[in-house]
Amino acid sequence: MWKGRFGLVVAPAGSGKTTLLAQFAAEADSPVAYHCAVSREADSASFLAALAASLAPVIPGIAAPWTTVDEAALSLGGAAPTRALLLIDDFHLLEETAAESALEELLAFAPPQLGVVIASRSRPRFNWSRLLVSGALLEVDGDDLRFRSWEVERLFLDVYAEPLPPQDLAELARRTEGWAAGLKLFHLATQGRPTAERRRVLHSLGKRWSVAREYLTRNVLEGLEPELRDFLVDTCVLTTLSGRLCDELLGRNVSARLLRELEARQLFTYELDDGTYRYHETLRAQLEATLVEQLGERDARDRFRRAGELLEAEAILPDALHAYCRAEAWAEVERLLGRDGHQIVDGRPVWLDVLPPGMLRRDAWLQLTVARHQRAVGRFEAAAETYRAAESCSTESAAIELCRRERIALEAWIEPRPPRALDALGLLRAATIDDPRSARRQATRLGTPEGHVVSGLAALLEGRCHDAAALLARARDEPDQSATFAAAAQLGLAVAHLLAGDRRGAAEARIAAEQAERAGVTWLARLAHAPLALADPVRGGLSATEARVTSEFERHAWGVHLSSLFEGLGALAAGEAPVQLLEATAGGFRELGAEVLEAWARGALAVALVRAGDPDGGQEARAAEQLGRRAGVGAAEALAYLALSELDADPGSANARLAHALQEDCGLLGLGSTHVVALEPAREAHERRFAVRCLGGLRLSLPGRDPGLGAVTPRARSLLRLLALHEGRPVHREVLMEALWPGGDPVSGGRNLQVLVSSLRQALEPGRARGDDTLVTRDGDAYRLALPKGTGIDLTAFHEALAEARASSDPGLSTGAYGRALDLYEGELFPEEGPAEWVIAPREQLLEEATDAARGLAESLLALGDPLAAARACRRGLVLERRDASLWRLCVAAYEAAGDSRSADRTRERQRRALV
Repeated sequence: MWKGRFGLVVAPAGSGKTTLLAQFAAEADSPVAYHCAVSREADSASFLAALAASLAPVIPGIAAPWTTVDEAALSLGGAAPTRALLLIDDFHLLEETAAESALEELLAFAPPQLGVVIASRSRPRFNWSRLLVSGALLEVDGDDLRFRSWEVERLFLDVYAEPLPPQDLAELARRTEGWAAGLKLFHLATQGRPTAERRRVLHSLGKRWSVAREYLTRNVLEGLEPELRDFLVDTCVLTTLSGRLCDELLGRNVSARLLRELEARQLFTYELDDGTYRYHETLRAQLEATLVEQLGERDARDRFRRAGELLEAEAILPDALHAYCRAEAWAEVERLLGRDGHQIVDGRPVWLDVLPPGMLRRDAWLQLTVARHQRAVGRFEAAAETYRAAESCSTESAAIELCRRERIALEAWIEPRPPRALDALGLLRAATIDDPRSARRQATRLGTPEGHVVSGLAALLEGRCHDAAALLARARDEPDQSATFAAAAQLGLAVAHLLAGDRRGAAEARIAAEQAERAGVTWLARLAHAPLALADPVRGGLSATEARVTSEFERHAWGVHLSSLFEGLGALAAGEAPVQLLEATAGGFRELGAEVLEAWARGALAVALVRAGDPDGGQEARAAEQLGRRAGVGAAEALAYLALSELDADPGSANARLAHALQEDCGLLGLGSTHVVALEPAREAHERRFAVRCLGGLRLSLPGRDPGLGAVTPRARSLLRLLALHEGRPVHREVLMEALWPGGDPVSGGRNLQVLVSSLRQALEPGRARGDDTLVTRDGDAYRLALPKGTGIDLTAFHEALAEARASSDPGLSTGAYGRALDLYEGELFPEEGPAEWVIAPREQLLEEATDAARGLAESLLALGDPLAAARACRRGLVLERRDASLWRLCVAAYEAAGDSRSADRTRERQRRALV
């Protein structure tokens, strides 16, 4: 507030403006003066005198009363320099009066130590431009005050202490649109009543709700000019309004002006992005009841039929269907569904409440809408059944085929071992089963906005938080991104930040919840609150618990177990040991066929067992490490070694070092970490620069001498490549043995590994005594290439350049960073290893990242206005990955931007041949 000094709260009646001011006053760290405006203060002298009387008790030295703005300004300027707040409520009562002008003038002369917040049903007619440009104004509107679905849940649970079942909460939030007064009125009308009676009141909200009607009459309709009041009642049959539609309905030519006035006066009228309007649903339902009383049912049905005809003519088909249903014009309903069903299901389902159940069951398009609604709230199995019922309908083959495709896609999230699919959602499901890195590569190759989101989510499932954050931030902001995938990307970004210990993830999770709710994906909005447990194990943990419980009620297994996982991880970060919760979570993911997420849960369970003093903790940790390695989940390995390090109770142990290294590698710094004792040996002989090159083949530069690798065996050189690949991080001996002798005997493999390590040490540091080695060191059961500080590693430089480019919003800076990354990619990773299993995945990952660098370079160059250079960058990328469709498209676009149509056409032809 003090950054701007002035606040403006504009919202309809009953939105909670006064409550907000009271809460703000209670939490303020400075004296607060409160003044509630009344209509008798319309002249400036009365209003200024009232302000002086309110401020005098909190600001020493105020000379009251005031009769002019000059007196007020002098009095405030001469008073004690005490910071204070002035809260002015109900300012709409002084709209277009001398008092309004006086306050505008006073704000211009107010001293910097006075903050002013105005609450009003309509926006004061001040010249706000100066304050907006200077950043001195903080605005809060009705949408900010609206209760979201999860906030409705917290309100009835924590404040009213009368929780509602989840489906009733969702219905209440939808019918009231989060209107604070509507929620309060519902609570007062149902307080202490049984669930069945509360549900009956809930169903009446869309019809004749006498309590709400009385409130709206007294606080909204009373005092309105007859023209505006009659206009509201007469046009309530339109669920979407425009000046032209209302004029045609009413036979007049003033509707556009009246709609603008209703919206400006915050009379529950909202302007939409396309320039049309809508009434708040609670108001519209009560206006409809008034219309029926005035006209009678038959004439009201005629009015709805006329509304349906007008809406249909404007191609606002979902709203037309609602109007025809309300008119009971069933022949028109069936005609509309038969002709335009595909368009209706893609719109707002405003007609669901007024359509007869029998017609719902007969029509495939309507069944499709119901199935999508069930899917959106998380009732996946019920949605699958509804899809099947729609497929049995005898009409509308297009709807039936659409139902079949959506059902198959949904069943992949119900069946534990679904068939593999190569679309974005199919690849995301595959990433939960095993090898998320492979799914990440395939999703990137889709070249679609959705594919980029899945690529980031797969990186998150793998436990690569930094990579995931970079990928998801970029995918979220793609211009063609769908609302649902954008919300998923926002949520993934929040989780990545929270796992990395970045508290801004909490705010990002709340944004994700907002986006998911706007997109109509209720289960995702609900789930978005569970990661808050990672930021605040108390209140955030409660949010995760509520998400889990609600998901259980909705029978949404994925929501249950993901919420439990976040709840458990949050408890671990707080030093707790939620054993039972994590045991159930691991079992739940196993039943879902989500081995990757099971690995996360098993790793967390190992930490919990060790903290609980369970003797099986060590065994569980080793099992989690093996599962994480098999499923390709580095995070599970990090958690497993964290558990083992806590068993050791030695901050300098090998397990502690390995846990710390893995946590840093994965970016899991928000889950608690080991405290590793630094034991750095002297490095005087290594002060000169070392260099390690892995891309295009291993090259090791040691100061002043040849490393002498020609004398060691090929397998010893493979060991060196394995260690170099990890850029100085420890590599467990079992990982090394499995890579060098796949499926071999562990005992002989261990001996062979010792021989290789010894020969490698002799080649790298000839003449050193046993135990004096400083380049290939042992950390417990792990080995690492202990490179001196300042060693140049091409893999590290490549990843740093790529991360710098992805994080930059400046195309000039990102161009340089992407160019450095591409220059460092001198060839594939360790080509001399051929198809060795251990090198395939990182080799492909680096190829994918180099291709992505070429794409990023081209996009940055286009942003800088250099399309020919962008085309050259695309060609560099296509040399690396010839089948990347997105690079081909970008290359064509670059040539077209340069005006080179012939090169664009040739590129299209090359693309056709390359992708055949």
